[in-house]
Amino acid sequence: MWFPYSVPVRWKAQSQREHINESLADEDAREFVVGFSLGNPLTREWQVELQLTEPHWTQAAEQEREISTGYYPNDTGLLAEIICRLHESNATMAVRRCYAHVSRMLSCWSALKGRALAIQAFRIADVKHDARWRVLPFRPSTLNFDLPPCEILPESYLTITALYREARNSTSDIYRFLCCHKILSMWKKGADPFGLLQARVSGSGKKLARDYRVSQEMLALSGLINFCPELEGLDFGDLLGPLAIWRQWALQAVIDEGLPDQLGEYEHSRELSSVANLADLAVHRILVDEINGWQNTTADV
Repeated sequence: MWFPYSVPVRWKAQSQREHINESLADEDAREFVVGFSLGNPLTREWQVELQLTEPHWTQAAEQEREISTGYYPNDTGLLAEIICRLHESNATMAVRRCYAHVSRMLSCWSALKGRALAIQAFRIADVKHDARWRVLPFRPSTLNFDLPPCEILPESYLTITALYREARNSTSDIYRFLCCHKILSMWKKGADPFGLLQARVSGSGKKLARDYRVSQEMLALSGLINFCPELEGLDFGDLLGPLAIWRQWALQAVIDEGLPDQLGEYEHSRELSSVANLADLAVHRILVDEINGWQNTTADV
């Protein structure tokens, strides 16, 4: 079963419902604490290679408002968490400001130190109402072992699955999206290998029963239901239209001239992850059907 690797867009409440409701209803500025768990996405470790013997706090002005920032090491003396304290009117705004603040620091460190640094998870606390949330990455369930039909697949199928594996192995939502968008575009055009199975099945007098449409389940699983619920029912091939603006942004981010806007912002990162998830999901479903279809027709022969 497909699942998202990115930090999910849904917050999980960690305190009593009444405290959560009180926090959501309160519009007054008050103290929030936002803690970010750090890690190296390449080594899969929940720490970064910055030595720190004891916690260290700094005071910084961000958007003309102060954020107190604490840096906390783990038991091995490596930086593992950054905690921010600030005053804001709601938890969402607190996370937006702190996420951008911490992202900028990680980006500068990455450039200066040459290391991979990422936000792995985060937690939020409304001190006044004792309301708490936690956001953790998904953990995959185990799957049954079976040998893939590599020997019977045409070479072009193996190339396209290698591209998909590039996408799934990437820790970058930008790169994952571009890889999956390319596969989806090739499928839409009927480029090799897509079309091989159709021709093979047609030649045997059979028909392919397919209905590639964006379901509500796909929108929920990808997280895009929070941003673009109107995509429900759209044909996979017609997804390329709504995705065009994201492709343009992603290309500007890594290839074209000019700097992309909103890079490293919380809401934009959430939506980018969800867009990449939906493209990933659509391509996964197409490839599963293609591979299984080829395997079935080969067995028939």
